[in-house]
Amino acid sequence: MGKTSSEASISSLVAVIRDTEEMPMWVYQLKSASVIQQVSQTERITYFTHESPFFFIMNRDSVVHSNIFVDKTSSDIVIKGKSSASLVPIDKNYVRIEEGESEWRFSVDTQTNKVNILFKGYANPGGTVEIIYYPAILKNQLWELPYTSLKNLKVQVQNAKYKKTGNELLKSLPIKNSMNQNNCQSG
Repeated sequence: MGKTSSEASISSLVAVIRDTEEMPMWVYQLKSASVIQQVSQTERITYFTHESPFFFIMNRDSVVHSNIFVDKTSSDIVIKGKSSASLVPIDKNYVRIEEGESEWRFSVDTQTNKVNILFKGYANPGGTVEIIYYPAILKNQLWELPYTSLKNLKVQVQNAKYKKTGNELLKSLPIKNSMNQNNCQSG
């Protein structure tokens, strides 16, 4: 889990996260990202490849079904993702991350007028990592994903193309209760 704040608008921050082609520029250890199905304006399925931080551990890939909505209780803008491993054939060059969930949450701090950003997630890396290497070697890598990604997000959002983003998507988001469901229709 990681938290930070930004002076950028929520619409600009959401635009960065939804700009799949540019994600490898700022997400820690992300090699590639591509939308494989745009279910609706607010729901998509994305394929990711992840570089291993160590040469002796195979690279991973993942398929994530995500949805963006307004949280009914808090009015936060939320992007939730859940692994949908079976939607894409296995690539023998990668170990598939079959279990995982993520959540981006954006809210405006009315006192500072900054946007609070929360990122949390879980993933079982699968393969031999969880049995042999994970406890000893990768323990210190756990903080890198949220820390580095949030730090890079704050830099990426300064790109001029994200500052021009309007609020059209945010105005049309469905309102859902984020505590009782994964908010994806399938997966």
